[in-house]
Amino acid sequence: FKINNICQKESLMLQKIWDEKYSAGDSLNRYPWDKIVSFVCRYHNREKPRNETRILELGFGSGCNLWFCAREGFDCYGVEGSAIAVEHAKSWFKHDGLKADLRIGDFSPLDFESDYFDIAFDRCSLTCVNFDNCLSSFKEVYRVLKKGGYFFFNPYGSEHTSCKEGKIEETGLTRITSGSLVGVGDLKFYDRNEIESLVKEAGFQIKYIKHTEEIEILSNQNHSEWQVVLKK
Repeated sequence: FKINNICQKESLMLQKIWDEKYSAGDSLNRYPWDKIVSFVCRYHNREKPRNETRILELGFGSGCNLWFCAREGFDCYGVEGSAIAVEHAKSWFKHDGLKADLRIGDFSPLDFESDYFDIAFDRCSLTCVNFDNCLSSFKEVYRVLKKGGYFFFNPYGSEHTSCKEGKIEETGLTRITSGSLVGVGDLKFYDRNEIESLVKEAGFQIKYIKHTEEIEILSNQNHSEWQVVLKK
């Protein structure tokens, strides 16, 4: 009960942080992340019409990734916790004549029927919740994906400077005090064992896994992240 209350408090704080960032115009990216573009282009079923291929994004933020998918003709859906981000994305899509089902909501449970999506992806959104909540979301993504569907998981890694120099809180998240991620709230950083545990408990198969580190020389800061492609 205590942990649940703490997690709820952290969730509200996180929503407030991102509402403020989006209101100030921060993180309203206009173009999709290259990793998402590569994932979608490689793993969508080329024998299936794009307008019949359903794609889900968890934590779509400005909507830039789904904007790319919609422009490419896919049937797009997204769940986002920030009402301000959702309104921004809806306005942008309307302006560009694009369609997508963009919803305010949590990542678990997902308000979609089982075996509904062909592809799903998350770019550093599930890293905003602790391991247990991430596992719940993994199980929900598994449920809503069709058999043979793919899920791209892209969390920050435990070698990240913001993790190494931070403090793990009772929630299981790291309180960030330095590094490139200052100001985005508490985060969960992953090592390989934790990722493999998530995958096993949710029932996925790993099709591709890659860990990258980039050192910013002048500040000596390490950016660490994972790129994981999972199959149902």
